[in-house]
Amino acid sequence: LSGTGVLESYAGEYIKYDKGKIFSAGTQDSTLVAKQTIPIDSTSTAPVNGAAIYGKEALTYTSLNIGKHIEKYGTLATDPYYNFFQYLKSNLIYSQATGAITGVTDGVNYTILVPTNAAIVNAVKAGLLPGNINTGVPTFAPTDGLGITQVSKFIQYHIINKSTVVSDGQKTGQFETLLKNDGGDAAKINVVLNSTTALTLRDVTGATVNVLLGTNDRSNVLSNRAVIHQINGYLKYQF
Repeated sequence: LSGTGVLESYAGEYIKYDKGKIFSAGTQDSTLVAKQTIPIDSTSTAPVNGAAIYGKEALTYTSLNIGKHIEKYGTLATDPYYNFFQYLKSNLIYSQATGAITGVTDGVNYTILVPTNAAIVNAVKAGLLPGNINTGVPTFAPTDGLGITQVSKFIQYHIINKSTVVSDGQKTGQFETLLKNDGGDAAKINVVLNSTTALTLRDVTGATVNVLLGTNDRSNVLSNRAVIHQINGYLKYQF
């Protein structure tokens, strides 16, 4: 594992490797930089079970809710998740104390798709989020019912329910989101391209967005039975 990538474990959790080190959502929670990654001690290959990787320490689960990992990259105005997190933290579906998101259940897998700050501005201009439709300046904490509902629906449509999708070439097709219509049917999105270098999604309007997979982009971020991706646009739902 001399390169960089993300791997699915037997239990459905994901871990990452980078130049001879491995890490999980739990190890990355450590306040000690030296403990955030685990050096690979050795590897071996078996004809039936595949490769075995031996680390100098054990990988750990995270005890944090997903919202706390979004917050990590969404507190400062220059942070990549800033606009998305500011909407999230002020909405009724979110607990600022615990980082829990309503509808996100312990033990279930998720994929969170976070539009860039610029994409959020474009969503405001398109009337999908509360704010100034001329300038795109967001209103992060609307007090009117319409604005509050816009935010919650937007966020819910950007969370894939019951599945974690990463750039590993494994999963494509249609996936449910957390957003449901009045009849209880889940709004869906499609993963139309999945490789180790590209991940493309399509919303119900036929528009596509790409997961940003550059060195400095915040994608394949490990969380609690979930992975968080930064996307270069926004997803639009229709009921």
